[in-house]
Amino acid sequence: LESWHLCSGAMREDAQFSRMDEEKSEIEKDRTVEARNYYGTSEQGRPMTAFDLTDSIHGIHNRLVAQLDERRRIPHPTTKGDEGELLWLNVLEAHLPRRYAIRRGIVIDSRGARSDAIDLIIYDPQYTPVFLAQDEHAYVFAEAVYAVFEVKYELDAGNIAYAADKAASVRRL
Repeated sequence: LESWHLCSGAMREDAQFSRMDEEKSEIEKDRTVEARNYYGTSEQGRPMTAFDLTDSIHGIHNRLVAQLDERRRIPHPTTKGDEGELLWLNVLEAHLPRRYAIRRGIVIDSRGARSDAIDLIIYDPQYTPVFLAQDEHAYVFAEAVYAVFEVKYELDAGNIAYAADKAASVRRL
């Protein structure tokens, strides 16, 4: 009689756990539906969760394209170029680790040689200070430079060659 009582108690516990699992599953389903209703669906039609990295990147891309299209309509070439550079500077600055800095300028070496004017320079500001920093440009020591960018609105053979020459002026240092 005691062993039957223990077995029937175990069976009752199993049934309780089974009911609890079913209730938990229903709660999870409800939460998923609530999240889908709250967060909506992604641009690709997938249900969104609290954070969808793909959609976040698509959003950044779409905003950048729209802002570049706005600036492309600027009739003055120098102003249009400056605006494009500032846009890319802000985007990169917002997404680069804080260890790096970005600015426009000229790269110099210890012998005084210098590069052409560079649209965007990514460098390490922690160990190598920027020299003669002004509002628009600065001199950045070559030892601190990680990358340089030339910003153009059109990708053609002439602009690619121009950007390659600018990068070569930095590599020579």
